[in-house]
Amino acid sequence: MTPVLPGTVRRVRRAPAPGAYAAAMTLAASAQSHRRAFGAILVGYVVALALVLAWPTPVQAQVKGVIAQLLEWLYERGMPSWVGYAEVEFAANIALLVPVGLLLTLALRRGRWWIAVLTGFGVSLLAELAQGSLRPERFATGRDVVANTLGTAIGAGIAVLVMRHRRPPPSARPLPAVARPVSEKS
Repeated sequence: MTPVLPGTVRRVRRAPAPGAYAAAMTLAASAQSHRRAFGAILVGYVVALALVLAWPTPVQAQVKGVIAQLLEWLYERGMPSWVGYAEVEFAANIALLVPVGLLLTLALRRGRWWIAVLTGFGVSLLAELAQGSLRPERFATGRDVVANTLGTAIGAGIAVLVMRHRRPPPSARPLPAVARPVSEKS
């Protein structure tokens, strides 16, 4: 036994409660299966996004008239006049990438949200570069990269909040080290 100076504190770990190890292992397996499920959903969503990005004509060209009518209807009901098509498109680009940030963060291990945001930025940048060089009828803009990255960051933020509030049950949490004073006779 190591000598301990009088008045110092020795850290002692309590023995785990019966079944705590099994509960922790179950929780770890559950987290892994959830990450796989979120990853599978993410793959499906990314495939759908790729189809939208690869579409030969701008998707908004087919709905621009409907959006203009909707904006006119909203203006009549008090929406500020500064909100126009460009703002709606920016908001749509944000909304389009929120699920990517959410699902990617949930598919990764805790604390890796920044990987989701960087991935969103990188994929958005590559998509805009591809649109600008391969699809002359499409428009590549830095504004879209900003909106898409912002959407990914919002999704990652939501995932972080969800994970913080979804704590493991008490029996599966690691036990804290207990400090007890060491008597001079120890």
